[in-house]
Amino acid sequence: MAMVAGAAILVQDVPPYCMAAGNRARLAGLNEVGLERRGVADAAIKALRKAYRLIFRTAGKRDDLISRARGEFGEVKEVAHFLDFISASKRGVARHGRD
Repeated sequence: MAMVAGAAILVQDVPPYCMAAGNRARLAGLNEVGLERRGVADAAIKALRKAYRLIFRTAGKRDDLISRARGEFGEVKEVAHFLDFISASKRGVARHGRD
């Protein structure tokens, strides 16, 4: 359920449930409209939003932030999938923000 803008160049992975755009694609946030259309519960979307902010908009080592997010939101299956994807990425994960 990720969304990538047309003509975006992907040099790193885009996590599930995220939107990416730009020449060297950067994350633009969660695909909340897509999540709602797929029937994902509001509580799960709220937890994903918090996990996204923690991982991509908080200073610190990514591994430490992932561990913290697992502790706070890991019981939500969508968040667990999101965090597992980021942890398993071999190419790295696109960053949040503009070019």
